[in-house]
Formats: sequence, C-alpha cells, structure tokens
Amino acid sequence: MSEETFSIRVVDEEGDGIEGVKVSCNYGLLNGIGEEYTDEDGWARFTIHSTSFVDGKCHVKNIWINGDEVSGETKYMDDGDTLSYTI
Repeated sequence: MSEETFSIRVVDEEGDGIEGVKVSCNYGLLNGIGEEYTDEDGWARFTIHSTSFVDGKCHVKNIWINGDEVSGETKYMDDGDTLSYTI
C-alpha cells in the first residue's frame, strides 16, 4: 500500500504559525476522519494511505480547525501539497 503526505498550516492574522491547533480532515466513507495537531510552526502533517486515493489523488472532503469547518468542498491533494488557513 502506498502513502502520500500533505500538510495544513494554521496561522494568525500576522501570518505566524499557531501551535497546538486541532486540524481534522474527512477522507470519505471508508477512511473516516484524520486528526492532527499543529507543531510550533503551525503545521499539521497528514499521511494518507492509497485506499483514500481516486485517480491518484487523495480526496479530502471536509476540513475543520478546532471543530469549525473551514472547507466543505473537496480538495484533490497530491503528495507534498500544502494548504493554509488563517484563524
């Protein structure tokens, strides 16, 4: 089974990373929800197994930060992709 990674960064209004923020992603019916906490630079890193891939990409259906939905549209993530959200 292959794996890919993607990262989500959470920053404040000044663009500084925020540590300890809970980031959750919905990978679809079979793969459930993954949760990670941001590091000291604001990065939450996710490792996704190939069972979440469609057409070679991971489909992330929803993203929540500290329980608040920040994205409800499907994101098509390739290995190494990044996203950023300001809170």
